[in-house]
Amino acid sequence: MYTGKYDFQSVNVIKIILQNREGKILLIQEPENNIWMPLHWGLPGGKPTETESLQETLERKIKTDIGQVVDVVGLFRVEELLTKGKTVFMYIVIAKCKSSQVNGEAKSYRWVSREDIKKMKTEEFTEFYNKKLLMEYFRNPEKALPFNLLNTLEYYKMNSNLKYQKWLKSR
Repeated sequence: MYTGKYDFQSVNVIKIILQNREGKILLIQEPENNIWMPLHWGLPGGKPTETESLQETLERKIKTDIGQVVDVVGLFRVEELLTKGKTVFMYIVIAKCKSSQVNGEAKSYRWVSREDIKKMKTEEFTEFYNKKLLMEYFRNPEKALPFNLLNTLEYYKMNSNLKYQKWLKSR
């Protein structure tokens, strides 16, 4: 039984709602060897590496998962997933692309409309909340906050900053 009051893992994840010119959004299929949800459909994206900002993660995942230039519209929503021993923050970003061709690592992908999402079962998605999230997106696709709302402070790089050192010593 988990009893740690403040001893839990916190994980950040970037997910991208990518819309093409026809108004459809991109779903990618997880590979068969995926630990979390093999062969389920979800949004492109992933976790940051150590010392990688969410902006850098977004840029890397666009390049590796999608493989084309996109226009980032903004932050659609943050989903906070609470489980025993772990909190996951899913930063859902809206982006638009000119081409429907995916040149990234995704082996299987498809462009889906609102009607396609309606027909899909919750069990087909990588996340329990995906169907509801995507239906909300289709109701209001322009709802986005600027992505620069997320500000990154790289404390690990601040060792030579005298003000930072003074603050750190004040503990």
